[in-house]
Amino acid sequence: IAKDISKRKDMEIELLESEERYRSLFEDNIDAVVTYDLEGNFLHLNKATEDLMGYSAEELIGKPFLPFIVPEYQQFTLKEFSKVLNGHSIRYETAMYNRKQEVVHLHITVMPLIIGGEMKGIHCIGKDITNRKNMERSLKKVAYQDHLTHLPNQRAMMEDFERLLEDEARIGVLVLDLDRFKSINDNWGHEVGDELLKAVSQRLLYHVHERRAKLYRYGGD
Repeated sequence: IAKDISKRKDMEIELLESEERYRSLFEDNIDAVVTYDLEGNFLHLNKATEDLMGYSAEELIGKPFLPFIVPEYQQFTLKEFSKVLNGHSIRYETAMYNRKQEVVHLHITVMPLIIGGEMKGIHCIGKDITNRKNMERSLKKVAYQDHLTHLPNQRAMMEDFERLLEDEARIGVLVLDLDRFKSINDNWGHEVGDELLKAVSQRLLYHVHERRAKLYRYGGD
């Protein structure tokens, strides 16, 4: 008796190929790939997640992800993460602590895991963007900070003014300059003049409380 099992064999091959594609996407991905349950507890994770977080899979599975998030990001992260429960994929940025208590910035994509028309869990892909964030901070520091005194510069001041005016805040502005500063440069040189500017800035900073006032270097003296 002979029975044609070609369709079954084709289905087995398709299933095997599907499993291999999933395994390749999950295990061999250079980004962190995690599956959570609907409460946000770790169910599965790949080797890249272990490397990124510094914890083994055994240490993470069954634990909630939220305590690993940097505290000031937790409320936002939970809000964004919860949106996936409506069945939609979501992207957002957040930051977590790894095992060494270093801050790792992440670009997150979360997707619903739907089986048989029912949501069974949540897939998450996390891309490490720490280097990009550090570079952005460095560029912003250069753009908004005076290179000599390290005070906020004129550009930073104007943006702060615009924001305060939009908020209809009552603000006072005090402009200070150094009398006879040109004679310092002429008689003692620009290096001495620069040291004077830095010393005056530090003395002013000592007496300015950040919550009450902010000190800028507008330019020149």
